[in-house]
Amino acid sequence: MNVGLAAMFIKLEDVDPAAFDLEARRKKLAENKRESLSVTQLLQFINQEHTHTVLTFQWLNTLVRYVPQLSQLKSRVSELYRTRAAKFQLPIHPSKVGCYQTTHVPRLPLPMTHDIPILFRYTIITNICTYAET
Repeated sequence: MNVGLAAMFIKLEDVDPAAFDLEARRKKLAENKRESLSVTQLLQFINQEHTHTVLTFQWLNTLVRYVPQLSQLKSRVSELYRTRAAKFQLPIHPSKVGCYQTTHVPRLPLPMTHDIPILFRYTIITNICTYAET
């Protein structure tokens, strides 16, 4: 019986390595800006115009799907999603995926949710799969 943890990873391409800077993350957390955050501030972070656009297209999509007389407009609504509603388009190519073999962890400290690195102190990874080339 396999006991432990199995995981997979996806290789990110064209990503700024600074986005994964643990020290910068800790500094941001130490600033404790969440303490003074309000609902009004959160709402200001949301791009309301884009949300309205996407919700409008969602409603149009529902209409063209379930009203037979509008079915000829499906391709046009789909095109609107891809053009006017597009914000950060992901590149269209297969991602490189890899996996870690199940690890043997005889006893895990609980609760684990607050500090994932604790897991790796008790983990022995026996085999790392190479990522799939497709």
